[in-house]
Order: sequence, then C-alpha cells, then structure tokens
Amino acid sequence: MISVNSFSDRLKSKSVKNSIINNIARDFNLTPILAEAYFNQIKDYFTEHI
Repeated sequence: MISVNSFSDRLKSKSVKNSIINNIARDFNLTPILAEAYFNQIKDYFTEHI
C-alpha cells in the first residue's frame, strides 16, 4: 500500500503542477514549454527564499 500512496501522491502533485503550468500558458499566452520554464523559475525563487 505504501507504493500505491506514493504513486497517488506523485500523480496528484503532477496534476497540480500541470494545472498551474496550463494556467500560466493561458494567462500569459505562452507555449507549454515556456510556461513550464516560467513555472520552474518562479518555483526556484520561492524555494530559495523560504
């Protein structure tokens, strides 16, 4: 069951990440690749300052 929970958690995490990337792409009129790059950069900024 532990592997099922971790798989579920990873899947949920990916879904949230993809949802945010899709929102960025839509809101800023970016391709998915650029939206993901933007997401990763902003994520890095936040993790550096926490």
